[in-house]
Amino acid sequence: MWPSIIGWSLSALIATIGWWIAITNLNKQHRRNLELDKQKFIREMQIKTADEAINLLAKSRDSLGELNLYLILLPGDLRTKYSVNLETHSSRWEKPNEQVLKLWEKSSKSILEFTYFFESREVVLNKFVGMKETYLEQLSEIREATGKYSEYLGRIYYARYLNGIVLSEEELIDLENKTKEFNKYIFDFLGYVHDFIIELQNAFLSEAFGYSIPIRQPTDPKYKVLKAKE
Repeated sequence: MWPSIIGWSLSALIATIGWWIAITNLNKQHRRNLELDKQKFIREMQIKTADEAINLLAKSRDSLGELNLYLILLPGDLRTKYSVNLETHSSRWEKPNEQVLKLWEKSSKSILEFTYFFESREVVLNKFVGMKETYLEQLSEIREATGKYSEYLGRIYYARYLNGIVLSEEELIDLENKTKEFNKYIFDFLGYVHDFIIELQNAFLSEAFGYSIPIRQPTDPKYKVLKAKE
C-alpha cells in the first residue's frame, strides 16, 4: 500500500512541478512578448514622430529661406536702381516693410506649427526639450528685431523712396548694415533648424541605416550649435 501511495505522490509532485514550470515559461514568454510589443510600439512612435517633426522643420526652413533671400537682395536692388535708371522699379521695393512682415508671418507660422507638434509629442522628444527652449528664445528675439527693422524700412519707403528722394551713400550703407544685422537673426535661426533636423535623424534613424550625419561646426565659436541632451 505504501509503495502505491508514495508512487502516486511522486507522480502528483512531478506533474505539479511540470505544470508550474510550464506556467512559469508561459509567463516568461508572455512578458517577453509584451516587452517586444512595447519596444516595437516605441520604435514606431519614435520614427513617426521624427518624420513629422523633420517635415515641419523643413517647412520652416523653406519659409525662412525666402525671407533670407529677400533680405540679401533688397539693398542691392536700390543700388541698381540708382546706378542704372531711377525709373527702374523692383517688386521687392513695393512696400518692403509689409513684405518683410508677411514673410516673417509665414515663417513664424511654420515655426509655431513645429513647436505645437513638439509639445504634443514631448514624451517622445524629451531629450530635445533644451533645444526647443533655445529655439523659442531665439524666436522671441527675432519677433522684436522684425518689428524694429520693419519700422525702419517703412520710414525709408514712405519718406524717401515714394517721394523719389535718392538715399545718400551713407544712408545706403546704413540700410545695408541694418539689413545684414536683421538677416543675421534669420540666418542663425536657419542654423538652429538645421541642427534640429540633424539631431532628430541621428537620434531616431541613424541606427537603422548605419549612418550618422555630422553636426554643424561653425568656424566662429560665437555661433551656437543646438545639441540634444546626452
